[in-house]
Amino acid sequence: MERILEQYLRPDYAKMIVDVLNNTRVTTTSIVIIVLSLYAVSRGVAHIYETSKRMFYPDIKLENPLSYYGYVFKITFILLLTMMGFVIVVASGPIYKFFKILYSIKVFQYIIIYGIITLFFYALYLIVPRVRVQKKRYAFIGSQVAAVGMVILYIIFSVYFKYANYQSVYGPLASVVIILFVFNWASEIFYIGMYIMYICNKKGKKNEK
Repeated sequence: MERILEQYLRPDYAKMIVDVLNNTRVTTTSIVIIVLSLYAVSRGVAHIYETSKRMFYPDIKLENPLSYYGYVFKITFILLLTMMGFVIVVASGPIYKFFKILYSIKVFQYIIIYGIITLFFYALYLIVPRVRVQKKRYAFIGSQVAAVGMVILYIIFSVYFKYANYQSVYGPLASVVIILFVFNWASEIFYIGMYIMYICNKKGKKNEK
């Protein structure tokens, strides 16, 4: 993760973020960061949920605010627990050593990134939308397409940062500008995958009828 951050951010910014994550002391700063992170994740979940409603239920009426916020909070909590569980499993001794050996080989870096993104998007496509996808493989197809797009984006930026001095164009806030571009394109790729899941699900229902 630190290596990926260093590719998208300046090394000093990446080190600052990693230091915050590694800090074991509970301080006012860490509490504020946790609260803001939870808020940011919940807003992302809410946006995905709203988009899925417009896809699957275009004529849906307004939802009860309590039901809406309760659902968003529940899904945010489930996603965070899932991510924490995944990190704990991967960070365990034997698995960590295995990943470290594979990640040192360039080809396997992309395979590992592709696999992790596929699983993460697959979980999002299944959990966040309040809709029963007819077949889980539709969500898997969408997550695979989105993961390919993300790996291509990762490769493009890796090559770009080797030759381009973007700081001379944007100045001291170069990292902020670049990370905003990354988030923008990554979100577009994510929603393309969700749309493919929607199309597969729609065609599957028609074929069943």
